[in-house]
Amino acid sequence: MPGVGVIGGAVAVPKRKPKPTSLPPLTPRGREIVTLVINSAALGAHLTDGQVGAVADELGMTRGRLHAMLRRLEGWLTVENGFLIPTSAALRWQNPKIKDSEAAALLRKLTSAAWRA
Repeated sequence: MPGVGVIGGAVAVPKRKPKPTSLPPLTPRGREIVTLVINSAALGAHLTDGQVGAVADELGMTRGRLHAMLRRLEGWLTVENGFLIPTSAALRWQNPKIKDSEAAALLRKLTSAAWRA
């Protein structure tokens, strides 16, 4: 059998890859929020469009309602210094071909920009 070896007379079972952590399901409004944040990051307008207040205004929501939605979007978005930052899992959901290193570089760039603002 390929991938199975014999060690000291015992059959070694290949290790399984850990299951990727699944994200909570998105509601239509949650999908709209996540897409808006990812698109603002992709277009380079994250310093203006990625702020919590700007996202709430763009979607016609109060900030309190947006914060309530953000609690349900745990795993999709994080809040850093008043900015919404997508997680690497959210970036991979939007673009499955993105490499982990590219996603990490983008997140570092967004996080550092949020703390400089």
